[in-house]
Order: sequence, then C-alpha cells, then structure tokens
Amino acid sequence: MAFPVEMNGNADTLWMTELETIIGLPIHYTDAGNMSITKRLHLLGEVWSVHVVKHILQSLKLYFECE
Repeated sequence: MAFPVEMNGNADTLWMTELETIIGLPIHYTDAGNMSITKRLHLLGEVWSVHVVKHILQSLKLYFECE
C-alpha cells in the first residue's frame, strides 16, 4: 500500500486534526461522544469540503442576488 504522505522519507499517515483542517473544519470538530478513530474517519469521509461548498455557492450567487 502506498501512503500519499511522507515524513523524513518514511511513509506516514495524517493525524485526525490535520484531516479536519484540510477539509475546512475546526480542529477537533469530530472529537465528540468518545467516537473511535475509525468512526471519525468514516464521518469525515461522508462530508463535503467546506471549500468545495463555498466555491459552488459562490458561483450560484450571481443567479440569486436580490436588489
């Protein structure tokens, strides 16, 4: 299995807080209810990136502007 992240030339994985930041969520956003790392990863896999949603809505803004 190839890891997409390397640290000092060695394969590495991202920390949960790093994944949350990449998606655009606040750090420790998924740290609730004593969820396991596996459940937190599953939850992050189901979300839309904040950056993607912002981009989509920004492009629709012109069509729905009110005067």
